[in-house]
Parts: sequence; C-alpha cells; structure tokens
Amino acid sequence: MTPNSDPTESPVTPRRTMARQKAQNPVSAGPFWLDRKGNRHRTHEGRRPTRLEQRREDCMQAWFGETLAPGEITARQQPAQPISAAIDEVIYDLARQRVPLLDQVRLHWPQVVGSDLAKATAPVALRGKTLHVEVKNVTLQYVLERERKADLEKAVRTFTDAQVQSIRFVPSGRRRPGE
Repeated sequence: MTPNSDPTESPVTPRRTMARQKAQNPVSAGPFWLDRKGNRHRTHEGRRPTRLEQRREDCMQAWFGETLAPGEITARQQPAQPISAAIDEVIYDLARQRVPLLDQVRLHWPQVVGSDLAKATAPVALRGKTLHVEVKNVTLQYVLERERKADLEKAVRTFTDAQVQSIRFVPSGRRRPGE
C-alpha cells in the first residue's frame, strides 16, 4: 500500500479484477453468448446443442423457471437471419466464382476470335477450365473442331491468362436448361 492510498481499498491486481468481473458477468462474452455454434456444420438431428450449450440452457431454465426461460434464452441468442440474406450470400458466392471471367470473354469475343467468326459463335458456359462455345452451323462446328481449334484455344488462353485451357464446341440449341 502506498501512503496516499485509501486504507479500505484491497490490494488486488488489475488482472484479478478483470477475471472476477468476467466471472460475475457472463454477458461480457458478447451479446449472444447462448448461440448454438458447436454443431453448426451438421444437419438434421446432428444440429442439437453440444453438452456445454445444453448445460447453459439448463442453468438458464433453472434460474428463470419454466415460463420465463424460453424468452430469456431466445433473447441471448442471435436473431434468425432472413432468407433474403442467405440467398444474397449464395448469389454472391456464385457470382464471385466464374461469372466475371465468362462475361469478360463474352464482351471481348469479337476481338478474341475475329468479327466474322464471332457472328456464328458465342461463348455460353465455363466449366472448370473448359469454355463451351455454341456454334450456329454444324458444318462450321466440324471445321472449327478439325482446323481452327488449336488457334482458338491459344487465343482464348492468351486472353484469359491461362484460366481457360480448352474449348468445347456445342451445336446451337443443344444446351440443357441451366447452362
């Protein structure tokens, strides 16, 4: 104790004080300290609470009673996410994957393959490192497969910085839904 300190003050270090405050106030762990995050990667019956989460909920039920406990437990859990937010996440993930590259190829297709060939062909899908190109004429598709495929693959590979390695020609109107 220092000569100027209050004699009623206890000589407790700041670290002990912080630990004591955390033990007394479980809400300091965050506003949603009753979230069920232990089994969030599982589905169906496996989504039940972990032992620790179940003990917390049992403790809350014993403390608040049968009638008030469900409301108190829900108040300490994160609110449900609206379905629109989940859909936005999925769409964002899909858009981030390959759509921008396909859009870039579509936008610059006449410069990549030439304006005459661009009139008869169109890039329609990108699967892995293969670009699917729709060809309007079956005869042209045969010629492209046999004579021009290597040159076109080289031009597309150069344009996409080797993100596209091969081209697959598909006849016009033969795409499955969703392609």
